Amino acid sequence: PPRALSFHLVDVDYSNGNWRDTVEVIGYSGGSAVNPTSMTTGTHTTQISPNTVQGTASSNTSESNVEVDFQTPIDTLTIRHYDTTSWTRFQWIGIHDFHWC
Repeated sequence: PPRALSFHLVDVDYSNGNWRDTVEVIGYSGGSAVNPTSMTTGTHTTQISPNTVQGTASSNTSESNVEVDFQTPIDTLTIRHYDTTSWTRFQWIGIHDFHWC
C-alpha cells in the first residue's frame, strides 16, 4: 500500500434552495478506518468532521476545491458524495490529481 496519498475534490459547492455537496473520505488500513491527516478547504467549502467536507457557496472556481491528504498507509479508499438537501436532479463533483508514494 502507499505510505502517503493526496488528491483533490473539485467543485464541492452549495446552491441555496437547491443542493449542498457533502463528501466523506475514509481510508482503511487492514480493515481499520483511517481519517485523512488533513483536508484543506477552499473559501467555499468547510470541514464538518474529521473526514467530511461540505460546500458553502455556489462556485466554479478553485475556491470550491478540497485537498485531501493521508500521511499514513492505507490499502482501501472510500469516497462518498451525497446531497444534504431534497434536491433530486443530477449533481456531481470531480476527483483528480492523485499523488502517492
